[in-house]
Amino acid sequence: MLDRVANGEHITITKHGVPVGLLRPPDSPQKRSVEEAIVELRD
Repeated sequence: MLDRVANGEHITITKHGVPVGLLRPPDSPQKRSVEEAIVELRD
């Protein structure tokens, strides 16, 4: 399920047919390149 969520899917978790939770990607994923990460670490 986490792979599906990582690809942008929202998954509703139910208990006896009643929604009790939601798995979804973060609001603003902070993906950056290796170069950007290195620059940030140096700063």
